Amino acid sequence: MLARHEKHFFDNEAQAWPEASYNDYHRDFFFDSHADHQHLIRGEITPIYLYWEPSLKRIHAYNPEIRLIVLLRNPIARAYSHWAMVSQRGEEVLCFSDAIRAEDERLASAPNRQHRVYSYMRRGLYHQQLQRMLTLFPATQIYIARAEQLFDDPNTILTDIHRFLGVAPQPPQNHEHQRIGTYSSSLSRDDWMYLYGKLIEDIEALEHLLNWDCSAWKRPWEGIQG
Repeated sequence: MLARHEKHFFDNEAQAWPEASYNDYHRDFFFDSHADHQHLIRGEITPIYLYWEPSLKRIHAYNPEIRLIVLLRNPIARAYSHWAMVSQRGEEVLCFSDAIRAEDERLASAPNRQHRVYSYMRRGLYHQQLQRMLTLFPATQIYIARAEQLFDDPNTILTDIHRFLGVAPQPPQNHEHQRIGTYSSSLSRDDWMYLYGKLIEDIEALEHLLNWDCSAWKRPWEGIQG
């Protein structure tokens, strides 16, 4: 197993790109030198790779035949959850309402208009990010699902992923949702409407690109869970 899920290798600007050494990256994957481990499929989970623009080019340079799994959450729920997480860590001093309205100005002064912390809305522009991915990798190497599908029917999604990776499916299991967030306040309708206005064009482009129905993402609501 990996020592940690999020390795943050391909978004690490301290690496000597494009001549980065993969030795440290490989260390967690190659458990030992025994031949019976060589058949294993190895992977990692670092969500920012989709958003962080140089990451996908670096992944392609590393392995153009790599398989990519993309899990997309309701972008408004994702923005609120992101803000709650970094606020609890002490990385954000603004309330959610102020933070999302300050995002454009904050990112304007960030390198490449990207920011690891303050990109609440921008990380939810999935269509833009997937278009960038599809210029580098064929669609046959990318598996995309909605997070809500995984929460509601994990066994079906995991069976699809096993098939996508070319491995034998596992027997159905009881899966518990391990990451249920707790929030100090609810998302206001005004904030929902603000983000909806920023995101709706990208959501509808995503629907067209993937032939998805994202109507659940377009319904106003207050409060948020997990």
